[in-house]
Amino acid sequence: MTAGQATLVQQQSGVVWSGIFQPAYKIDAALADPEPGPIKIRTKKNADIAQNSEAVTRAGAAIVRQDGRAMIVLIETGNLVTDLAFINGVAWLEPFTFPETENEYGAGQIMGSTIKNNNGYDGSTQILAVSDTGLGGGTAATAHPDLPAGTIRRCW
Repeated sequence: MTAGQATLVQQQSGVVWSGIFQPAYKIDAALADPEPGPIKIRTKKNADIAQNSEAVTRAGAAIVRQDGRAMIVLIETGNLVTDLAFINGVAWLEPFTFPETENEYGAGQIMGSTIKNNNGYDGSTQILAVSDTGLGGGTAATAHPDLPAGTIRRCW
């Protein structure tokens, strides 16, 4: 954008601020003091993927996985995050978290079950449930070992 274009933008009604998009704006706050390890990079929509990959590697990060506009890279020092933010095609840097396939805590957060359980709603008075999988054959004899046999009644 030229200086003249920037001036025109700033004069538009509704424009509160216009300025250079600083590299620090691209860094998730959780990466303020990053440990060596994996981070996730999202690149700009129309950025050249090969050019970005080369720039990331040249900066010192090892690309572990790349899928479209997203990269998982390994960094050895926290300073590298700032270097990566200076790459023009980089849009966002954030911590990488490994996906969990078995999460016994998710329901407490997602559905609020922890709050319900703490207020006495634990399912002990539930008298009806419809289930399709995970219960074996639907009888006490074929039920999953985690289900008490006395709680299963076949109604059909």
